[in-house]
Amino acid sequence: MGWCDVGWVQSTHKISGDAAAGFAAYLTAGASRGDYYAGDGDDEAAGMWHGSPAALTALGLDVERGVGRGELVSLMRGVSPGDGSVIRRVGADGSRVAGIDVTFGAPKSVSALWAVSDGYRRAQIEVAHRAAVASARERIEREVAVVRRREDGVLRWERARSLVAAEFVHTASRLTADQDAGSGGPDPQLHSHLVVLAAERADGRFAAVDSRELFRSARVNGAWYRAELASRLGGLGVGGAWPDGPRWPVFRAGGRAVGVVGAVVGAV
Repeated sequence: MGWCDVGWVQSTHKISGDAAAGFAAYLTAGASRGDYYAGDGDDEAAGMWHGSPAALTALGLDVERGVGRGELVSLMRGVSPGDGSVIRRVGADGSRVAGIDVTFGAPKSVSALWAVSDGYRRAQIEVAHRAAVASARERIEREVAVVRRREDGVLRWERARSLVAAEFVHTASRLTADQDAGSGGPDPQLHSHLVVLAAERADGRFAAVDSRELFRSARVNGAWYRAELASRLGGLGVGGAWPDGPRWPVFRAGGRAVGVVGAVVGAV
């Protein structure tokens, strides 16, 4: 399964330091958004910063301007884009993880609905998706101890005041070998890459994120995202029926079923 072929509602993987520049280029390239069905694509994708206003200001980041490729690379290298100071130390082996890619993917039925909708409806669905991703990130901040600290020789884990992350919304899966050979387009797959770059500690300092806790909480975070997405889509008149329990929603638009998620996430 590729980075963009999201079967789970949350997938998580580390980005190595060596891969920072290449991964940043991939995320910020307009073509990576995958708007095969929308028929457009800018030269550079519009990313969105996540984090507390104080944390983003301290790092010299402008929420209104969006994510710049240079800023993203700096943070992946553990350096503040604002003043060049080091915000994350290297590990004991001298290496530094560039970031943690936490990917939240909408059910296939929602992606299919996005693909066949007009521009206005697509924008509504994307807003609902982004809001669900933000809510899942807030849930991690409240509930998951992702900061590791050593005090008096004892390791302790604590929750972050906020997570500094960059979000990129993509709308299609990566091409399969057959599709890449010219036998069709990519599958619609609405998903966000939420690249977690640092944690703001309770004392206002920045630290690396303990990825193990993100892996361990993946199922709960993904369930939270899905519940939030279903609720927000319901507010748009896109209802969710649950014929086989809450794992398998059939999303409906105007009384018409648009797909079943069970076959996609059966491994959950």
